[in-house]
Amino acid sequence: MAFPLGVAYGIEIFVGILLIISGCAYLIHAVATHKHGFVWQLLLGLLYLAVGIMLLVYPLSGVVP
Repeated sequence: MAFPLGVAYGIEIFVGILLIISGCAYLIHAVATHKHGFVWQLLLGLLYLAVGIMLLVYPLSGVVP
């Protein structure tokens, strides 16, 4: 790999977007079904969203010490 910092930056952006999409999907599923463990599903969806947003706002904090 010629540009490890650039590749790491791209991967973190990609993972952040995936986490936001999956967090939204998880929240929609939790609200639509109201099955057993609704609160845990809701909290997990919010956690996915929060981590995805943090990766997009601070993308290099996980790479650069």
